[in-house]
Order: sequence, then structure tokens, then C-alpha cells
Amino acid sequence: MSRRVMIVFAVAAALFALVLSGCAGFGPQPAEEPQDAVTRLLEARSEGVSDAKVYRLYVMGDDVASALASDSAQRKGEKPTPQWGEPKVFNETTSTADVKVVWERSKEHTGWAEATIFKVVLDSGFWVVTDAADVAADFVPKPDAKPGTSTTGTPPAGKPATGHP
Repeated sequence: MSRRVMIVFAVAAALFALVLSGCAGFGPQPAEEPQDAVTRLLEARSEGVSDAKVYRLYVMGDDVASALASDSAQRKGEKPTPQWGEPKVFNETTSTADVKVVWERSKEHTGWAEATIFKVVLDSGFWVVTDAADVAADFVPKPDAKPGTSTTGTPPAGKPATGHP
């Protein structure tokens, strides 16, 4: 092979490698911040994602990821969640955080809770949701508060979430 052909081949291989590495940045990515785990989970739910692999990036447990994917597949175009406000982080430590989401009122989701507290943990360098509980919109989680309990004197709006997010 001539030197010119070898150089062209090497440049083509390098460009191909760059394209492949660039493509790795597209699609669902693990969450590097607590609120990102919740936001990306809710976006996947809102978009009706039915691939459990996507949910596994944002929730702890294959069974939960599979249940969310299955529910999305059954809904086929139906919006599973109302719109939500910006997630707020409370009680963040080096490995845990509470993330509160206040839901927007809608005619399609009349029985939906006012807000939800998501328990998020750091797992292998990325944040994942481990639990969720419906609460009143003015509920402020205190350190070591369990979902569905109030340490502020404001009673929670409901029981721990079973069908949410």
C-alpha cells in the first residue's frame, strides 16, 4: 500500500471513531444531578417511552423499570403525567436527596396529587429514583423524613405513590 492510501485509511478510521463516540452522546444519558434523574424520568413517562432500558437509567430496580415501560406501552398516546414545575432539591447529601415536583392542574389528571417527593440515591456514580410519595404542594421535606410523612405540620395530600410517576 502506498503511503497516501495508508494516510487516507487512517484519517477515515479516525473520523469513523469520532462519529461513533459522538453518537454515544445522543439518546438517554445517566443523571449526574438528583433533579436530572427526576426530570429525565418524567420526560420519558411524558413521551410514552416503552423501553425498560431507558427507565433503568433513572430508577432503582429492573421490576420498576419494566412496570413503567409496560404501562407506557399500554397507554399508546395517552399522556401518563400532567405537566410539572421545575424539580426542587431538598436534603441533598453526598449520596441521597429529596426532589420535589409540583404538578400542574389539568382536566386529564383530576385525581393527581398536588406534588410528589422523589427519593433519589447515588448509585455507581449516577442518581436514580428509589421511591416516591404524593404530598401537599406546600410540603417541605425535612432531613430524614420518609415519603408520605410530614415533619412540618402540614399533612401529606395522600399515600405513597403507587402509580406515579
